[in-house]
Amino acid sequence: MVAGSGVEVELVDGDETGWVYLFARAGADLDPGAGVDLVAYEVGFAGDIDYKTEYPFIGKGSCGNTTCDPPILEDSTITSPHYARHFSARWVTDSLRITMADSTGEDILDIAQARFAPDFCGRHVLTFSTSEGAFVANIDGPVRAIRSYLGANSGPLTQRTHLFYDRVEVVQTFLRVHPIPAIMELVDYSPDAEGMTYYNEHNEAGLPIDGVPDLGFDDAQFSWELVSGPHGSVVSVIDPRLSQPLTTVAYFEDDLNTPNDQCSASNTLDAPDDAAFGTSGMWITSAIPETDPRNGAQDHVFIQRTSLYEPPNLGVEAAKLLAGRIQAPPQALARSFAAALGETCGDASCAAGEAASCPLDCNPFDASCGDGLCDPWETSVSCKEDCGAGLMPGPGCGDAMCDADEHELSCPADCWIGTFEPLVSCMEQECPAQKGRAATRRRASIASSAWPSAWPAAERSTPALRRARCRSRRRPNRPRSPTR
Repeated sequence: MVAGSGVEVELVDGDETGWVYLFARAGADLDPGAGVDLVAYEVGFAGDIDYKTEYPFIGKGSCGNTTCDPPILEDSTITSPHYARHFSARWVTDSLRITMADSTGEDILDIAQARFAPDFCGRHVLTFSTSEGAFVANIDGPVRAIRSYLGANSGPLTQRTHLFYDRVEVVQTFLRVHPIPAIMELVDYSPDAEGMTYYNEHNEAGLPIDGVPDLGFDDAQFSWELVSGPHGSVVSVIDPRLSQPLTTVAYFEDDLNTPNDQCSASNTLDAPDDAAFGTSGMWITSAIPETDPRNGAQDHVFIQRTSLYEPPNLGVEAAKLLAGRIQAPPQALARSFAAALGETCGDASCAAGEAASCPLDCNPFDASCGDGLCDPWETSVSCKEDCGAGLMPGPGCGDAMCDADEHELSCPADCWIGTFEPLVSCMEQECPAQKGRAATRRRASIASSAWPSAWPAAERSTPALRRARCRSRRRPNRPRSPTR
């Protein structure tokens, strides 16, 4: 150990108190996991490609309502003594097995879905995985694994991060995109989940997950939900952090013969299937404002789902207790061994001598701009006070040169195009939103129930729709080749 590096962390969880002692290691020989590995993460790309030189960062395009074939498939797995997960593409997670004692071990997940409306397939996790994107992190540590990736069609900075612990998964979704009409954050279960029941705080009587539609679902916004049965139990707390008071409702659909398109058209992926089997989650129904920091956006939409993987047939009351522990996490006080905890620590006043021993009083983090902590939903644009170090535009931003202290986020006007120079002219004409610029020409609106009226004009003008317009302008009596 490095002499004098010890730090004592005091954790207070309700009426329980515990301590953790941390030291800096002097060399790489010492195992930071102390001989314990709580979760295993194996990343596998189809074809065993080299990520840095062979991953298709540009992607194949948006695909939308057409067939979506992500350019690179995965066989990536997360395993712990309590659960196992699988990813088949960047945004596509298609398997969940709860593996603790007495659970059946069935794969209860069809797909974790993100889309804009139940009957709209213009944007969903398959389109996100087919368009441009990249990984931020793939890390397998002794305490947790981290999987984080970027790129969701015209929101190339939209990001999702998974934090995997031995029986807990945290999924964080960061919208960084032009205005969009809505967003859904859903879990669609597989038919193998039959026998499980869905609950939330407004539906405590439960709805059976059996593929048969149920009446009486209360769609009021919720904070926790439970899926419980012989295959295991999942307790989830959903915490949206929104800069504006957007309307949020609950969503539940259980119908093997759903009339809603499940966005399953793909030659390469087996998920999703064509059924809505216990599909549940949250739906922001309001139009969402600009959240792309490249455009100077001050607004944010950040959604965090924390899921606990639990034994079979967990009851509602037990789920409430677990949800309460997520919503009121342990409070931590860190201090060096040399510093004593002052008698007045915790009185909200930073007294003399407490600076090094009482962060609760002297460095409080209240999740607000200006508290000294760059929260996940803050950016260098929306909160310069907490996140601005080295990230704000320099005096040369806008001079058409990417200077040494500038980069793609701090000065997109100078630095964004970079290695994508060959695509710039095409993007300026057809995809201005992807460059963070306003549309440069008027686009015709599409009168179709599949395209919400609030959908941005830049998104309504996809190559497939432009081809459709060209076909619509043909003369009615023009002969067509029978081979077409």
